[in-house]
Amino acid sequence: MVLVDATSHKKVKEFRTYVRPTANPKITAFCTELTGITQEQVDVAPAWSEALRLGEAWLREQSGYSRPLFVTCGDWDLRQMVVEQCKQCQQPVPGMFKKWLNIKNLFMANTGKPSTGMKGMLESLEMPLEGRHHSGLDDCRNIARILAELLRRGTIQAFAQPRGLPGGRLRGARQVAAACLWRFLSRPDLQPAGQLWGGFPLPQTWRKLLRDFREPAPQASMLTHASKKAMKGYA
Repeated sequence: MVLVDATSHKKVKEFRTYVRPTANPKITAFCTELTGITQEQVDVAPAWSEALRLGEAWLREQSGYSRPLFVTCGDWDLRQMVVEQCKQCQQPVPGMFKKWLNIKNLFMANTGKPSTGMKGMLESLEMPLEGRHHSGLDDCRNIARILAELLRRGTIQAFAQPRGLPGGRLRGARQVAAACLWRFLSRPDLQPAGQLWGGFPLPQTWRKLLRDFREPAPQASMLTHASKKAMKGYA
């Protein structure tokens, strides 16, 4: 994990632990070639339950960051992998893993381009890959760099996904999400209307957000008004 300050966009601290596999204790040569992880490293590592406890404890120790939001490259890790792993270990999914931000959505909202993965986003942003691709900590560092660059460009953070369902429980952030989507969809290179870049159809949930969008009320939150301001010039 890489802890990033949402205000300064700077890296604060890092945490890494390897995890000792129990169902299949011997890792393959392919796994080592892909990730750089060796059998010697996992043999002395904690099992999943203890590794999870260490990660949670590390987060709690970070004074001033009591409500962290995970930023992922895709939804699979937290929507499926963590859920299945916790089920196998007969333990509940920690609450902090039930909401996250898929950086691919931020990237598409900012650039109007589909995300082809972490390396593709780095190339599009003209940023070099640092470290080893598929190394857990190096991937976290590169995702943190992408996040910092998108925030620097003014990307609005309206895509936090409970359980990975876009817009499913946005509630108070519906106007913000609609403004972000409208900004994305109204780019001149997006043709025809109702389609995302590359011809992908616009999901029904997003269509509803756009249909329901209204001018912010005077008493609306600062974030809602900021989203409207950011949208001007694109519609």
